[in-house]
Amino acid sequence: MPLPSSIADLSTTAGSNSPAGSESPSLIDDYLRTYASYIAQLRDRTDTPVTPALGGVGTGYIDGLIPIWVTATEILVTAGSAYIPSLGRCVTAAAASLSGLSLTGNTWYYLYIYDSAGVPTYEISTTAPGATYSGTARTKGGGNSRRFICALRSGSSALRPFVWATDYVTYTDGAALYPILSNGLATSPTIVSGTAVIPLTTQRALLQVYAATGNSFSIGPEAVQPLLSVAASTRVLAPVICRTDQLFVYTHAGTVTGGTTLDIRGYGSER
Repeated sequence: MPLPSSIADLSTTAGSNSPAGSESPSLIDDYLRTYASYIAQLRDRTDTPVTPALGGVGTGYIDGLIPIWVTATEILVTAGSAYIPSLGRCVTAAAASLSGLSLTGNTWYYLYIYDSAGVPTYEISTTAPGATYSGTARTKGGGNSRRFICALRSGSSALRPFVWATDYVTYTDGAALYPILSNGLATSPTIVSGTAVIPLTTQRALLQVYAATGNSFSIGPEAVQPLLSVAASTRVLAPVICRTDQLFVYTHAGTVTGGTTLDIRGYGSER
């Protein structure tokens, strides 16, 4: 075949590719440069994106890019790769430190990765992700050029310490509480909000329950669907599901004393 014009012209059969033995030796440098460019395309994934059916990555692909809390004003993001819809391909980034962060207190921030003139770049923004577009994958609200990595919460003036895992982002500042309910006494279904400590990107949370004395406690996304029941005067840490708006419904089986307190210790890390 003649000098290929794109990587799609290549054959997986070596003998079917150029140069043929009859071609002029003066063309060899053209072939070498062409094939080198294809190697670079594969390295940077700038070739036509492949689909899962063809053995490639899907549009929701993400690997690595793990945020690590360093200080209240710095995080490290590990090396990794993520598919970005606006590009139609993956962007691969080396590990990077985001330092000197100046954040508004008690605010949700969202970490994104995007391509800036060929350079993988991170952004921390208060603009929330849009709806999921593939599985749990999301992009920044209002566009598809910035891929969502994770949600992070600030405390009074800086990032709350956390540990990221594939199931939960867990708050680690043990001296501080993340209460969504203090001394609750309700004996009929009552709404309690987790929006201050559970981001809109998940319905999962790690709930610390300090149950009141007198009667059992129950909580779930709806009044008719309690997912967790706790005996009176009991302390437990358990995974729970909230509503899509990060609200719960709780109640007690009867009159209690002292009241029930609820703290959120972590939230789902879907991305």
